[in-house]
Amino acid sequence: MPANSHAQRLGLRRPIQATKVTEDASRPQDRDDPNRIEQAQARTDARDAAYGWGAARRRLDKRTRAWIAALERARELGALPGVLGDYIREGAERAGIDPSEVPVEVWRAAGLDHP
Repeated sequence: MPANSHAQRLGLRRPIQATKVTEDASRPQDRDDPNRIEQAQARTDARDAAYGWGAARRRLDKRTRAWIAALERARELGALPGVLGDYIREGAERAGIDPSEVPVEVWRAAGLDHP
């Protein structure tokens, strides 16, 4: 094991071996299951949906941080809270979202209380 390996830094004596969890499709009852392909597709769809949700959440968080930074900058330059609040409400309504669902941090950055 290399002197500065990850396993050694964690105090392990030998490297961690990755293991792959698989179903044993070699069993006769698995090969005869008519739903096997459909079940596999459902698992794949569930995994892909989880990955998609994670990516969308990451993008949402990034856009929220950018929105907050833009509001803070506008406030620093003298924009009135009421004007920024109108923009927040308009943006939410255009997206079909109730303005009360906009994060508290966004309202605070605009200099307003969360509705």
